[in-house]
Amino acid sequence: LAANPTPIDTYPNSLSVDSAGSLYIYWKQTSTVSITFELHAKVGTGSVVFGFPSGSDMIDLVVMWLGDDGLGHFSDRKFSTVNSLLTLDLYQNYVPLDAYRSSEYTVFKFQRNVKLVSCNGNAANEDLDLMTGTISYVYSLNTPIDYAGETLNSTPTFTTKTNQFLDGTLTYNCEVCLI
Repeated sequence: LAANPTPIDTYPNSLSVDSAGSLYIYWKQTSTVSITFELHAKVGTGSVVFGFPSGSDMIDLVVMWLGDDGLGHFSDRKFSTVNSLLTLDLYQNYVPLDAYRSSEYTVFKFQRNVKLVSCNGNAANEDLDLMTGTISYVYSLNTPIDYAGETLNSTPTFTTKTNQFLDGTLTYNCEVCLI
């Protein structure tokens, strides 16, 4: 077995989504209002789609890829499971922190508020609050992207898993939301 990739920051939490090591997720609560994620994915020049389903018909996600110029791209989207539409959010609520290719993995580091609906409103029904306890997350690797137009060429095939991302004792202060 290969060793886990080394994150660029210190994280108290990590998981490998499968035995092949195709995606490692590192995360930490960076304050009472935000969480930082660092994803290491075996995608070469492909994309990573990562997010949280609402439990009904919407998935709040971020699409990430490295462009031909080596720059990281992060796109806040919502996916409707009713009509399979993946659309750009009106407000981009994922804060890109870093993106690069290492020897074996493509690395994406980003931050988002824990409470987007409660703090910022959700008139466009685009975002989800992250809840304490065990929650579902989805991911898709190597979904083809039209890099020039930043549109997906196909509907992602999502794998759904569950994990606990937040400390169950948090109290949130919406007065200091990042976004």
